[in-house]
Amino acid sequence: MTHKEFNQMVSAICQEIYRTTATDPLDYGIGRARFEEWKLRRLILLAEQAVPSRIGKQKAAHWRKQWQRVHRIRTRLEERKIAARILTVARNQTQPPDSWPLMASQPLECWRPSGPG
Repeated sequence: MTHKEFNQMVSAICQEIYRTTATDPLDYGIGRARFEEWKLRRLILLAEQAVPSRIGKQKAAHWRKQWQRVHRIRTRLEERKIAARILTVARNQTQPPDSWPLMASQPLECWRPSGPG
């Protein structure tokens, strides 16, 4: 493969666009990071297999660093998503169910136990 063909393939891969319908920012970020990882993996393989030159090796090293950075970002976002789910479950368990007689508009004094005290 010539250097010109290599550059054309790199250009084609880099111009790919991430498309999604995700509305949650965490889902969007995770999906985008996965897409970028996939793109960078393809670029690394292309550079390692196609061009046995110093430039190809330098580009592969650069793309590996980018892949590692994107991988750390995706891992961090996935951890945040798990933490957000745990927090949501914990909040739902600590809130009283709707069947409890205490209403937010009622003062707490009416629910104090009566008797000596």
